[in-house]
Amino acid sequence: MHLVERAIVLVRGKLRDELSKFLSKLTAREIANILSRVEEDYRLEIFAHVSREKKARVLLVLDERVRKAMLERLSDKEIAEIIEKLASDDACRILRCVPEERIDFVVGYLPKSMRDSLLHQLRYSKEVAGGIMQKEVIVAKENENARDVLKRIADAEKRTWKYDVYVVDDDHRLIGRVPIEKLLKARRNARISSLSEDVVAHVNVMEDREAVVKIFKEKKIYALPVVDRGKLAGVITIDEALHIMEEEHTEDIFKMFSLQKEERVFDPLKKSIRSRTPWLMINLATAFLAASVVGIFEDVLKSFVLFAIFMPIVAGEGGNATTQTMAVIVRSLALKEISAADFFRVLKKEVSLAIFNGLIVGCVAAVLALIWKSSVLVAVALFLAMMINLLVAAIAGAAIPIIFDRLGSDPASSSTVILTTFTDVFGFMSFLGIGSLLLRLVG
Repeated sequence: MHLVERAIVLVRGKLRDELSKFLSKLTAREIANILSRVEEDYRLEIFAHVSREKKARVLLVLDERVRKAMLERLSDKEIAEIIEKLASDDACRILRCVPEERIDFVVGYLPKSMRDSLLHQLRYSKEVAGGIMQKEVIVAKENENARDVLKRIADAEKRTWKYDVYVVDDDHRLIGRVPIEKLLKARRNARISSLSEDVVAHVNVMEDREAVVKIFKEKKIYALPVVDRGKLAGVITIDEALHIMEEEHTEDIFKMFSLQKEERVFDPLKKSIRSRTPWLMINLATAFLAASVVGIFEDVLKSFVLFAIFMPIVAGEGGNATTQTMAVIVRSLALKEISAADFFRVLKKEVSLAIFNGLIVGCVAAVLALIWKSSVLVAVALFLAMMINLLVAAIAGAAIPIIFDRLGSDPASSSTVILTTFTDVFGFMSFLGIGSLLLRLVG
């Protein structure tokens, strides 16, 4: 029996002990998957039988939409008990899903030091380093010895980041770091100053999270210190960076295909209709635009019907080409590999590639058309149209995302609906226009 079906059977049968045993054998990810797929009335019953230690992890791996729905139905005290043992970055991720008017009541159940710390961190947006950092770190002064620092690590709470000790001066300014393995191997009376290493990189609390992810990729690090006016404020861990990467990639993919990132496969029908139908209507409008171009050459199609057979080939190749170009450009913009200043260099490369691909694909298409239908006229029109359409695909696929980025909009939102309109319209216009011209020339 499937895990979801098993959970539903146990809830409906009010077999609470069996439900608790069943859930205890599952991972947090498996429980989250069950909660995402069962009816809302069953969620709280199932979640109530998850062990306290596992509840926080389940909430963290839940889809954000489901997490918000769950938290709306949990009491303030229950939420506080769940986040009390969490590191501040994870606690803030959960608190950001709590209705804003309830946050003060939730943190009111927490110890004062944790309450003040979380409220301060929540002032930062989750889009900047200060909003995603973990504040529980081990710090040491240069004149301390290894023995005292190791004792502090042993006494620290479980949620504290213990893989690095950050060295600070009397004003709490970041000086360096001591990896935990180096500290463990050192003599117990060794000075921290003799063990300290330079920090590979650090960021300000207001640094954009995309820049944070870029540093993790470039520096190959597992933790990134965060400073506020030079003073150590916290650390961003590799798991948080990976979470951001997953979020950003998911969002970009959904935008490229004109979908909302919140949509999931088991969403209610009405929600999916609201998400998808408007874009289908836009696509319908652009399809009629392409059809109107075909209508201009109605006489050509009537007199030489072979053109109609090859029209989808021209449009299809152009659509694929522009999607390829857009995917590369959007990814490069997201990773800050290029900017608007690189526009002409990028365009030159993509145009060169389009000419090369146009020659190859156009020649192959023309030869196949000639073998299949024995029409030199169609073969020549197909070759030239393929060249033109791949060139248009390259220019549109490169230019539109860069222009969107320059205007301050997300380049991924320049969806395939817009770009394929270019290739459909120019594909049909070039193919049928060239065909019309050739028909007049040869009679």
